Amino acid sequence: MDGLRISAQAVHDAIARHEPVLFLDVRSPEAWAAATRQLPGSVRLPLTDFDALAGALPRDRELVAYCT
Repeated sequence: MDGLRISAQAVHDAIARHEPVLFLDVRSPEAWAAATRQLPGSVRLPLTDFDALAGALPRDRELVAYCT
């Protein structure tokens, strides 16, 4: 996986190949609170906090951000 955008199929394929993937839930706190679903194992990282916390993200896996 490489680039700024990735398809759902590419993520599915990476998971099937047992490649490490970390999902980042970048929805706003309001959108997250109103959501009826969350992706298990994902890390909440609102975009408003991204710059402050980006340095703590792992570099040994593909990072896949999702939002509303």
